[in-house]
Amino acid sequence: MLAGGKERFDILSGIFDLRHYERLESRARERFRTCKVEQQQLLATLEAVCRDTLIAAPTGLGKTQLLEMLLSRARSVGLRSSRTTASTM
Repeated sequence: MLAGGKERFDILSGIFDLRHYERLESRARERFRTCKVEQQQLLATLEAVCRDTLIAAPTGLGKTQLLEMLLSRARSVGLRSSRTTASTM
Protein backbone atom coordinates (compact mmCIF):
# COMPACT_ATOMS: atom_id res chain seq x y z
CA MET A 1 0.00 0.00 0.00
CA LEU A 2 1.55 3.28 -1.13
CA ALA A 3 -1.03 5.52 0.57
CA GLY A 4 0.16 8.33 2.83
CA GLY A 5 -0.52 8.46 6.57
CA LYS A 6 -3.84 10.29 6.25
CA GLU A 7 -5.04 7.99 3.49
CA ARG A 8 -4.09 4.88 5.47
CA PHE A 9 -5.94 6.25 8.49
CA ASP A 10 -9.05 6.95 6.42
CA ILE A 11 -8.97 3.43 4.96
CA LEU A 12 -8.46 1.77 8.36
CA SER A 13 -11.10 3.93 10.04
CA GLY A 14 -13.53 2.74 7.38
CA ILE A 15 -12.73 -0.87 8.27
CA PHE A 16 -12.36 -0.55 12.04
CA ASP A 17 -14.15 1.64 14.55
CA LEU A 18 -11.33 3.93 15.65
CA ARG A 19 -13.42 6.44 17.61
CA HIS A 20 -12.31 4.94 20.93
CA TYR A 21 -8.65 5.39 19.98
CA GLU A 22 -9.30 8.91 18.73
CA ARG A 23 -10.81 9.78 22.12
CA LEU A 24 -7.81 8.24 23.89
CA GLU A 25 -5.46 10.24 21.69
CA SER A 26 -7.40 13.42 22.41
CA ARG A 27 -7.26 12.80 26.17
CA ALA A 28 -3.54 12.03 25.99
CA ARG A 29 -2.84 15.25 24.06
CA GLU A 30 -4.85 17.29 26.59
CA ARG A 31 -3.02 15.64 29.50
CA PHE A 32 0.31 16.42 27.81
CA ARG A 33 -0.65 20.09 27.42
CA THR A 34 -1.77 20.28 31.05
CA CYS A 35 1.46 18.66 32.27
CA LYS A 36 3.55 20.97 30.08
CA VAL A 37 1.92 24.06 31.61
CA GLU A 38 2.37 22.64 35.12
CA GLN A 39 6.01 21.88 34.36
CA GLN A 40 6.63 25.46 33.23
CA GLN A 41 4.95 26.83 36.37
CA LEU A 42 6.97 24.54 38.63
CA LEU A 43 10.23 25.46 36.92
CA ALA A 44 9.49 29.17 37.30
CA THR A 45 8.70 28.66 41.00
CA LEU A 46 11.80 26.55 41.51
CA GLU A 47 13.99 29.17 39.84
CA ALA A 48 12.56 31.87 42.08
CA VAL A 49 13.04 29.74 45.20
CA CYS A 50 16.63 28.95 44.26
CA ARG A 51 17.42 32.58 43.48
CA ASP A 52 15.85 33.85 46.71
CA THR A 53 17.53 31.13 48.77
CA LEU A 54 20.95 31.81 47.30
CA ILE A 55 20.56 35.53 47.93
CA ALA A 56 19.50 34.93 51.54
CA ALA A 57 22.07 32.19 52.27
CA PRO A 58 24.82 33.12 54.67
CA THR A 59 28.34 33.03 53.26
CA GLY A 60 30.46 30.01 54.08
CA LEU A 61 27.50 27.66 53.94
CA GLY A 62 28.47 24.09 52.95
CA LYS A 63 26.92 22.32 49.98
CA THR A 64 24.84 20.02 52.18
CA GLN A 65 23.53 22.90 54.26
CA LEU A 66 22.68 24.90 51.13
CA LEU A 67 20.85 21.94 49.59
CA GLU A 68 18.90 21.40 52.81
CA MET A 69 17.99 25.09 52.82
CA LEU A 70 16.84 24.89 49.18
CA LEU A 71 14.78 21.77 49.86
CA SER A 72 13.17 23.36 52.89
CA ARG A 73 12.23 26.48 50.93
CA ALA A 74 10.92 24.42 47.99
CA ARG A 75 8.71 22.42 50.34
CA SER A 76 7.43 25.59 51.98
CA VAL A 77 6.11 26.85 48.63
CA GLY A 78 4.52 23.51 47.80
CA LEU A 79 7.05 21.97 45.42
CA ARG A 80 7.10 18.19 45.68
CA SER A 81 9.59 15.62 44.52
CA SER A 82 8.94 13.96 41.17
CA ARG A 83 8.36 10.69 43.01
CA THR A 84 5.44 12.23 44.94
CA THR A 85 4.04 13.91 41.83
CA ALA A 86 4.26 10.74 39.73
CA SER A 87 2.44 8.66 42.33
CA THR A 88 -0.56 11.00 42.23
CA MET A 89 -1.17 10.49 38.51
